[in-house]
Amino acid sequence: MKAREYVRDETDVSVDIVTSTPRPDELVVRCARGDTSEQYVGDTDLVDILAETSYKDSDYERVVNNHLPALIQTNAHMDDAPHGLAEQRAKVYAVLRRLFTRNHWGPFEHPHVTVGFKNISVQSERQLTRHRHATFDVQSLRYVDVTDTHSGLTPKSVVDPDHATRHGVVEMDDSDRVDAHERVVDAQQAAGDAYRDLRERGVPAEDARVVLGMGTQINMTMTANLRTVLHVLNLRESAGDAQWEIRGITGLLEEALRSWAPLTLDLWDEHGPVPDGP
Repeated sequence: MKAREYVRDETDVSVDIVTSTPRPDELVVRCARGDTSEQYVGDTDLVDILAETSYKDSDYERVVNNHLPALIQTNAHMDDAPHGLAEQRAKVYAVLRRLFTRNHWGPFEHPHVTVGFKNISVQSERQLTRHRHATFDVQSLRYVDVTDTHSGLTPKSVVDPDHATRHGVVEMDDSDRVDAHERVVDAQQAAGDAYRDLRERGVPAEDARVVLGMGTQINMTMTANLRTVLHVLNLRESAGDAQWEIRGITGLLEEALRSWAPLTLDLWDEHGPVPDGP
């Protein structure tokens, strides 16, 4: 079972867009065209900005085959006619494609997205917060009492016989895997019991939390620009040696981003991941 499927289907982790820049693909193009256009792109209609932009037949076909039905519903502001809409989107796609092929990532820093991560483990929160060009707010176990809500993430290795790490498939007897799963459950239950006991005795939450493990599930929000989230996907979702939970979480992040910046993510499929960028 792939990490994304395990996280989505076997855990209570979820990833959702809280708020975001409208039409990020268009904003990237608008800002990029401002580099070379004689027009001031701040108050010029995007149709006019793209008037002289050329595109390939493959750009048009990609938009029509992969994106046009959704675009007609969500981006009809560009043109009432489906053909006109597809042509304009083909121009947007062409500009984005040139940015990708030239490794010109600056324009992708203009759109921003705020993402909510629900029930991720402390260990994955620490991996995500290492991305310094993003802003994070993390549920604090100093202030939040988890007496009634404490939960722990079950590692994929103790339930999936095909689980693999950077070192290859984890070789484990079925009986050992069952025992390991029980040991994890028992340890998490013991940690929760110890926490509750400490709280009942009057130990403050900021001190009682020391008994909780790295698998303790918490909530977090992240705000980042489009370039940064692509970089997160490069390092955490596409990298084969990334830890399974972070691969699964960023796999769900990728799915959420597709509804937000569909053309950029389409090109990320084709050209990414880019190890040294974006």
